[in-house]
Amino acid sequence: GKLTIASSNNTSQTPNGTQESPKVTTEYKDNLPNQDISVGGNDIAVVTGTYGNVEVNGGVLKGTGTVRSANLSGTSTIAPGLSPGTLTILETFTLGEMATYEAEIQSLTAYDQLRVGESFSGGGNAVTLQGTLSALAYEGFSINAGDAFTMFRPQ
Repeated sequence: GKLTIASSNNTSQTPNGTQESPKVTTEYKDNLPNQDISVGGNDIAVVTGTYGNVEVNGGVLKGTGTVRSANLSGTSTIAPGLSPGTLTILETFTLGEMATYEAEIQSLTAYDQLRVGESFSGGGNAVTLQGTLSALAYEGFSINAGDAFTMFRPQ
């Protein structure tokens, strides 16, 4: 979050301005499929293990692990892989309207992906997309007209 100091007369000698809280990165490396994860505004969750449902509200979800479901709301970001790589979501994935799917593209065959829906058995859709896709060329790679990338790999 942000702390903004704006003093009307500044008799306290406190400098005016905005102070940004530092990002906090937490690694999730274990096999705990029944443990849910909550990712807040200044949090970065790096999942390389197996976990339950993930709720992201303003934070970042990344990694190469497996989660049961992922719901991103607010100004959240999902960034699969570890430059590049695949994050697996077994059931449902929701990208809210202010959230971003950030995919790094290293080459025509190496780029970030979400693998979604392998264990989905409900009615409706396993994937709900309302946000923004941000594709980033990685290490000088150039995307040319006609290049195709599968950012979501349904199972």
